[in-house]
Amino acid sequence: MADSIRERILQALETQLKTITGANGYENTVLTVDRVRHIFFDDELPAIGIWDDVEETTLRHGKAHQSMTVRLDAHLDAGTLNKSVALNKMRADLKKALQSGDVTFGGISDGLYIGGFEPSYPEDDKGRNVTGSMNVSIVYYETIDDPYLN
Repeated sequence: MADSIRERILQALETQLKTITGANGYENTVLTVDRVRHIFFDDELPAIGIWDDVEETTLRHGKAHQSMTVRLDAHLDAGTLNKSVALNKMRADLKKALQSGDVTFGGISDGLYIGGFEPSYPEDDKGRNVTGSMNVSIVYYETIDDPYLN
């Protein structure tokens, strides 16, 4: 059986985030994009974890109007950069990747809305690994009795 609309959107989002490379005009080259993963090893950084989260449903025009929240966790080693600067570069890369691609994910979504960005820094000044989280709301329709159709 085919994947649900929700699953196809998440797969398309993962594919889009994998385009974050220096060769494509970004500040970072993301080495790893994975779903529902907390821990990334140093040789996988920079990395992005994708977390599909709460979904809200309202009925409109005989269809289920869905608004799915997805949290993107960017993990990186700041290296010699200031940690804030490193995270701001990743924030910009995430926004560019989300806004420059097909925001309808091949016509199965009505679009996306980018929320805030929350940086997380190590407790001590010695750590170089930092994380930033961004919430994205993705809006789409499903046929009420069939999550495979919109």
